[in-house]
Amino acid sequence: MLSPFEYCLEIYRKDRLPHALIFTGGEGVLMEKAGMALAKFLFCEKPKTHTSCGICHNCQLFQSESHPDFLKLLGEGKSHTIRIDAVRTLGEF
Repeated sequence: MLSPFEYCLEIYRKDRLPHALIFTGGEGVLMEKAGMALAKFLFCEKPKTHTSCGICHNCQLFQSESHPDFLKLLGEGKSHTIRIDAVRTLGEF
């Protein structure tokens, strides 16, 4: 069985990656890490087979958590619900 990250890489390589993804279920921290790893890989200027290079300009921006084209939404509370105000932020972004 593929990890969420591996699955996303597979559909990316088939040119079938959707414009937005929601990582849910299981271990929340694991899903957040998978989402961040995918974002870093997709924004990387010189990605390796399964990872970002870690040294290009985009990787440096991710490292400093200041990439201007990336917005991370996290659920709130025990239910980890993404609130409507957070979704509205997406429209402004």
